[in-house]
Amino acid sequence: MSTTQPASPQVLAAYEHCEQVTKTQARNFSYGIALLPADKRRALSAVYAFARRVDDIGDGDLPAADKVAALTAARADLAGLADGPATPPADLVLLALADAARRFPIPLAAFGELIDGCEADVRGTRYQTFDELEGYCRRVAGAIGRLSLGVFGAADFAEAAPRADELGVALQLTNIIRDIREDLGTGRVYLPADDLARFGVTLEPGGELPADPAGLEQVIRFEADRARTWYAAGLRLMPMLDWRSAASAGAMAGIYLRLLGHMRMLLVTVDLQTGQHLFAQFIFAKHVADGFRDHLLRVFRHQTAVRRQFVPARVHRMAVGKLLLQLFAGELHARGIQNNNKVALIQIGRKSGFVLAAQQGRHAGR
Repeated sequence: MSTTQPASPQVLAAYEHCEQVTKTQARNFSYGIALLPADKRRALSAVYAFARRVDDIGDGDLPAADKVAALTAARADLAGLADGPATPPADLVLLALADAARRFPIPLAAFGELIDGCEADVRGTRYQTFDELEGYCRRVAGAIGRLSLGVFGAADFAEAAPRADELGVALQLTNIIRDIREDLGTGRVYLPADDLARFGVTLEPGGELPADPAGLEQVIRFEADRARTWYAAGLRLMPMLDWRSAASAGAMAGIYLRLLGHMRMLLVTVDLQTGQHLFAQFIFAKHVADGFRDHLLRVFRHQTAVRRQFVPARVHRMAVGKLLLQLFAGELHARGIQNNNKVALIQIGRKSGFVLAAQQGRHAGR
């Protein structure tokens, strides 16, 4: 639970920096956390800003040795936070993260797993089996799920943490499927070698996509179906969260689940002028995801206009949260996920039903 001691002006400035990083570099994430109370929103922005710093090291242009050194330095910064810094850190991200860790039970050690995953990227690690890839996904994305859960809160963290881990695996698998071509260009292949061999596909780091796309199409559909099973498992987290945290996590997961659904219908075409294979549905899916984000942005703007006329800021966020839950529940239905997760989301959304009356200018009860 968050402490009630107000943050100093220096700490608030550090949080503002982290929120700006989140808004400019992670639109999906920023839409989701905008549904949270201010203290949780700030804390998750700090979590994201440090995670982004680690990712940028791994994805940057430095030589491999320099990347490893920078990741080692990030690990040392993390150890300093875990030990409790004697003086406030000068670095804005570390200052915000240190304050967030005092206010919420954030498992900072999970950042070490993220750093392990980035070091594997720097080494160009490939994965023979899905079990190996699952371990990587748990390090780079499951860890973020558990860090986020520390801010969201749950009645039983031990029960909720595995669900957060599973949802992280689902999100990371979606990223891997989406970025096959981009990763090839940067010398990375994440798809398990066993799965590629099963469908007669060869992918080499720095190489090109197969001349015959049929096998890769089958691989992508296979991995997308696998990801859906991880979403089904991870979404069991939702009933364990308070409704605003469920709205936040659901908004982020919903965008990726929608993207996965379109990639599952992948079609591969050929650009006759260049001879290059173009993943038409990848491109289309990215446009769909952008359109979904833009739709949410329009919703936020509309709700803000309504709020200024009738509704307090607290209630405004509840209204947007309910709408996102409705959108997400619709996505679950569209993806064929018919189970108690969907029912729980709808039940959570109903808790904010009085907001509709508030939007009409009537009194918004507490």
